[in-house]
Amino acid sequence: MSSAQEPSDDALHAGVTLKGEVESDSRTLILREGASPNTRKAYGNFVIEEPGDEEFSDKEWLTISVQNEKKRLEHQTSDWQTFVHILKGNVGTGLLALPQAVKNAGLIIGPISLLALGLIATHCVSLLIDCSHAICKRHNIAALNYGEVAKYAVLERYPTKGRLASFSGFLINTFLVITQFGFCAVYMVFMAKNLSQVFVTAFDIYLSDQVWIAILILPLILFTWIRNLDTLAIFSTIANLCIVFSLGVIFYEEIYRFTTDYPPEKAAVRTETFPLISLGALPLFFGTAVYAYEGIGAALPLENKMKSPNHFITINWLAMFLIITLYTSFGIIGYLAYGSRIEDSITLNLEAVERLGARAVFLIVKFYYSYAIFASFLIQFYVPMDFLEPPLNKLMRMNKLQYYFPRHHNKIRVGVENCFRALLVMITASMAAAIPDLGDLISLMGALASSALSFLFPTILETLVFWSDRNRKFMFCFGKPFWITKNVLIFVLGIVGTCVGTYGAIRGLVQFSTTPSQLIN
Repeated sequence: MSSAQEPSDDALHAGVTLKGEVESDSRTLILREGASPNTRKAYGNFVIEEPGDEEFSDKEWLTISVQNEKKRLEHQTSDWQTFVHILKGNVGTGLLALPQAVKNAGLIIGPISLLALGLIATHCVSLLIDCSHAICKRHNIAALNYGEVAKYAVLERYPTKGRLASFSGFLINTFLVITQFGFCAVYMVFMAKNLSQVFVTAFDIYLSDQVWIAILILPLILFTWIRNLDTLAIFSTIANLCIVFSLGVIFYEEIYRFTTDYPPEKAAVRTETFPLISLGALPLFFGTAVYAYEGIGAALPLENKMKSPNHFITINWLAMFLIITLYTSFGIIGYLAYGSRIEDSITLNLEAVERLGARAVFLIVKFYYSYAIFASFLIQFYVPMDFLEPPLNKLMRMNKLQYYFPRHHNKIRVGVENCFRALLVMITASMAAAIPDLGDLISLMGALASSALSFLFPTILETLVFWSDRNRKFMFCFGKPFWITKNVLIFVLGIVGTCVGTYGAIRGLVQFSTTPSQLIN
């Protein structure tokens, strides 16, 4: 164990004194001046001091996250770049499922609820950013991630509950991991269903969804071995162009159906009666809508890399205004165009028609969007790796490899991590193959995991962080009783939506798995 060293420039800026040599790029150090000895853990040649159950004093509240400090200082993004990232992160499989969501809720309840949930989700992102800014300002911290905000929020309110604080951060990270792998499973089912249609229509080759998922495993594993996200930039850029083209074709097809008089292609609104309220499938609507709006996991990573992080809330509201408008209009128009025939993803409604060239264009759209989701899978897969690989290295005692294998320890470490990533891809594929019903899988992920991150945790964190702040206002003029009441209402909405939505999704999955026709497919 090394002795104390001279503080670095970053440490002096944060007002702390480092102990030992920091050689980890992912661990969070809690460094305290004059702190009484409590729980100490040695990692290599530096020491991490963790809070026990004794009370934290103001002098002890000197903390810094080494990894997030670097993120704040390096690769800073402009307001415009952040705006584009927010837009890009919200246009995925959730958008394509919104016409089905409107069908599940009804033509009146659906759009109104989409608008309301979008506003609430955006407000909760603002709550999370406010909590992060407040903690960073009070304790001179450069930046925090979602789990760290939860951890330090508990410590602020209950200084003697160090273990509870650590559990809070762990709980947030667990939900983030579940959500990200859930998204990856949804992506695999989406790609399987669309590629299946492409090959059946174009080449008369039929393969089940499970077979397509198995085919996708190897290329996904190989691409997840790429460590530098900059290498994937070209794939992401092409994916964005594919999404823009595909959405343009989908909107054009919907408008065409509103204008044509050809019976097989006539818009459903001209031939069907639409229910205004549909309470029976409302739980499925909640899960799908929350899944579509689940961008809170990327909020702090984006804010941490901004040149002007105080602008994030305004930028996020501007971006979400466009996203909410797109979501609501896309859900309404898609439902009116296809009616009761709407599929779990609207791309599955792009069927072969007699119009010249339309069949080929629809196949291109399905292939392009499948490619775009393939690229999105790679990006989503990297998020939980920040949480999972450091404990893996600790469990496998990777820091000792350099003593036993001085020439090859890096290759061994990378090999072990690659095997771990391959295992996670196969586990995700197994979950996707076991639940090939895209609509219910989206609803389950939204209700079970996304609603907790989007609605429950932000309201709890605001209550903890600003409980003693008399200047805290809701909508600039309402005091503590109002914003506490507001948080309670959002929390109750999240709890009810989680329970009812999860029940509805599980019930749908059970019905799907016991239907003979579905088992054949």
